[in-house]
Amino acid sequence: MQNVFRIKFLSEKQLVPIIAITHAIIDMCCAVFVVSLINIYPLKNDEYISKIIIYNVLAFGLQPLVGYMADRFLNAKLYTLLGCVLTCAALFLLFVSPWMVVLFAGTGNALFHIGGGIAALTIRKRIAPSGWFVAPGALGLASGIYLGRMYVPSIWPYMILLVFTVIGIGAVKFPVKKNVGYNKIKNLNMLCLIAGLLLISVAVRSFVGFQSGGLWKGNRIALWLIPVSIASGKVLGGIIADWIGLFKTGIAALIVSFILLSVFPSNRWASLCGLMLLQMTMPVTLVALSKVIPGKPGTAFGLCCLALIIGAVPAITSIRLNIRNEIAVSAGLVISTIAFYIALNIFEKNQNENTMVEVVATV
Repeated sequence: MQNVFRIKFLSEKQLVPIIAITHAIIDMCCAVFVVSLINIYPLKNDEYISKIIIYNVLAFGLQPLVGYMADRFLNAKLYTLLGCVLTCAALFLLFVSPWMVVLFAGTGNALFHIGGGIAALTIRKRIAPSGWFVAPGALGLASGIYLGRMYVPSIWPYMILLVFTVIGIGAVKFPVKKNVGYNKIKNLNMLCLIAGLLLISVAVRSFVGFQSGGLWKGNRIALWLIPVSIASGKVLGGIIADWIGLFKTGIAALIVSFILLSVFPSNRWASLCGLMLLQMTMPVTLVALSKVIPGKPGTAFGLCCLALIIGAVPAITSIRLNIRNEIAVSAGLVISTIAFYIALNIFEKNQNENTMVEVVATV
């Protein structure tokens, strides 16, 4: 399948860095606001955990719905701006109501991710922009968790950061699809099978990522090493996939990560490298799913994020699985690799002729 994009007055050099930096800021602010609630309000542990869970459900669970709406109305910039504004509103509600903070931060986070995700997926016929966009989120999240645990937030620094995000997003031009015409897989059952396999691969990889990161539990240096490895993997995944292709990048990264995480299960540095390789598949899967359902980048991005939170459920809810960590990681990587391999093979055999998408830029 060959996508042809016609882009006018749009500079990737301007848009991608802005949405990437804004991604880090939004994730950091949302994490600070939600995590710091226990320092502001007399919350019991169960109440606090429930708010963390509901925030994640909103931030990730709303994305497929928001993505579907964004694909229909085709204005990624509007959703990105709304996400920044709602996150700013969460800041001003920080000392008013913990539930309002959770509601506004979670919804704002979902809106921003969909708007930025659509921009990254449609800006060029390349995979790297998606990697650059999703990568800073891990760094922002880690910073936000640290700051939220250590301090009661002061409104002014975060307000300044969020105002700059609104100005930056407002000033840059976003790609907007017009007159979209495309051929897709005509067999609906086949399309659902391919998309389902890709999403299973994402969910299982998310689960494996949380399991393998457990070796660093309690280690302060891991606060930065793990998010740096995650961010590096996502960036490298997009760059390498542009060089050797989606299929080779995804399969190679999964196989090598399997070796590192399964053969050296007790080695922290091997787990760190394996985690980085695992994250290389994220931009690859995002672009692959957007090709499976062409013309619907918001839906594709939203479904991938929903799969991520499903895979993270055991970690977020502290559910204990009656299975050894090494077995869980190895089995998960095998399942993820097989699902990814089958999905892309079926897709290559069933895709129709070229996809034509006309893209213009708007302020």
